[in-house]
Amino acid sequence: MNVRDYEYIIAVSMYGGIGKASEHLGITPGALSKYVNRIEDELQIRLFDRDGNKLTLTAFGQRYVSIGKEILAMDNLLMNDMKNVREGGKASIRVGIPRGLTNYVMETLFPSFLEQYPEESLFLERGGSKDMSDLLEDGKLDVALVFAGEMRQSLNYRKLMYMPAVLAVPMESDLFRSSEKKEGSRYRVTTNDQWLDEPYIETTNVSIQGIMAHEYFAGKNRMPKTRLCVGDSVTALAAVENGLGNSIVLAGPGQDRMVRFLKVSDMADLGLTLYAATRKKDYLADGVRKFVLTAVRCFEEESASVGE
Repeated sequence: MNVRDYEYIIAVSMYGGIGKASEHLGITPGALSKYVNRIEDELQIRLFDRDGNKLTLTAFGQRYVSIGKEILAMDNLLMNDMKNVREGGKASIRVGIPRGLTNYVMETLFPSFLEQYPEESLFLERGGSKDMSDLLEDGKLDVALVFAGEMRQSLNYRKLMYMPAVLAVPMESDLFRSSEKKEGSRYRVTTNDQWLDEPYIETTNVSIQGIMAHEYFAGKNRMPKTRLCVGDSVTALAAVENGLGNSIVLAGPGQDRMVRFLKVSDMADLGLTLYAATRKKDYLADGVRKFVLTAVRCFEEESASVGE
């Protein structure tokens, strides 16, 4: 019996069958099926009840998976400890974040964490939520801040902050001057469709906010003329800052310094929730647990300051 055996059985139990589990593990269905049969033969215990392609854990299988998860978690901690020894120091907490949150993370979250826990160190990876979730599942990150459009069974999620969709406009935009101040709202509101006649900075469907914006325009059966198409919110905001057009973005903290954010009256229900995600199969290392709690506190304070 080796560590990989546990990983394979856990994957089959998680996905309820060989097909999807083999895709997740990166092996062929035939090879995975042989693994499962071999392990059951070695143990002389049936781990799964079969119903066509559907596999359900038996009572023995449930115990195997429960203990297997603990063994995998301990193996992961052991490997990290050995890495620390080889490198002669303490390994960093590997953190993934959306690119648009870089300013807030660098100015608020990381300083707050490192001031409270100066013995810790951090490694930063930036990218889209799907990419960060993939890296997390593959064990290449310890924690990721993600917009979880579709929550994954292999990950735990801790809610951080809801971010509404807003229209980003240049600082001197006439749209901002004609917008209205609403009591209890951090952002001014535009109630007409004038902005649809102005140049637009489009984010592609690769980004989660690009998908959200495209769905919004599909519902209106109208879209402004695209002047520039970009791949992420950071580039979109840079284009807005330089007067190239307006763009729909998520109102993350620290993003509206060189642009203005406006709420659009019929966009009130659009937005996404940011989560701190970690792997279910691992015990949380003490440093990772501390980082998640610090993130929760920082974003709770940010949400309270927004007052929405």
